[in-house]
Amino acid sequence: MKKYLLFILLISSFSFSQTLKGIIKDSITNKPLPTANVVFIKNYGGTNSNLSGNYSINIKNKLNDSLKISYTGYKPKFIALKNFKQDIDYDYNINLEILETVIEEVVIIEKQTKYTEKQKISIKKDSDIRIFGLIGCEFALRIKNVKKTKGRLKDIEIAFRRNPKANTLSKYRVKIYAIDTITRGPGEYLLNENIIISPKNKSYTYKLDIEDKKILFPEDGIFVGVELIDPDNSIKKGDIIGPGLKYTAGVDEFLTWENYRGKIWKKSKMRDLVKNKCTNLILNLTVLYKKNK
Repeated sequence: MKKYLLFILLISSFSFSQTLKGIIKDSITNKPLPTANVVFIKNYGGTNSNLSGNYSINIKNKLNDSLKISYTGYKPKFIALKNFKQDIDYDYNINLEILETVIEEVVIIEKQTKYTEKQKISIKKDSDIRIFGLIGCEFALRIKNVKKTKGRLKDIEIAFRRNPKANTLSKYRVKIYAIDTITRGPGEYLLNENIIISPKNKSYTYKLDIEDKKILFPEDGIFVGVELIDPDNSIKKGDIIGPGLKYTAGVDEFLTWENYRGKIWKKSKMRDLVKNKCTNLILNLTVLYKKNK
């Protein structure tokens, strides 16, 4: 009898799988969307689709939560998990709709305008600090338009610092945002395109040429975001990745915002404890303006 009871207890304590999995696709073309973010709204944690658009996430004990699915240039989608009550693997494909913005219409009008006067906008650098975030963490720097006149983006320079202990190379997604008029944080996408870079594991500046994208530089400035990603979901627990992003303590103002997998933007409050100064992401921007006659 005791053996029988023990057998029953072992069965009842066994934890079954409860997973949501499928493909994240464009709602019109059915084209898979690689590296789309999937994140819990209330709980911590999330994942991303792989290079084929496939995703898989364990929803066990999170049925009172919802998922947010987001991708550059698309409307985010929210999925309530209360309907997935069975301990099974659910096949659930997700279609995202393209985000149409007023900014895109303005860019089309401005394509014929000639911008030839070049100016480099650099953040004041006092010292540098190496920052390593979790997969899915995004840091965005506000870059002010010092001329207060409309321009066009030419290139972005991102500062990286070598991680001597790294056994896995980092990959980053670069995003460009307008400034939200209410929160003053990152707002609408200025570039509805998925740009992924693979920097070398050394201390250097990575230059990304975007002149052909014809992206306007508003009078209010922009945010440039850099997100650490794992496109093929190959990074394992214990892996050490590099290079890391560089921060500086040479600015007396918090200009950097951060989020996790497109969840909620928050202004970064990191300080250099030695110099008691604000720390900000190190990014340089080259802007083209209309040449004065």
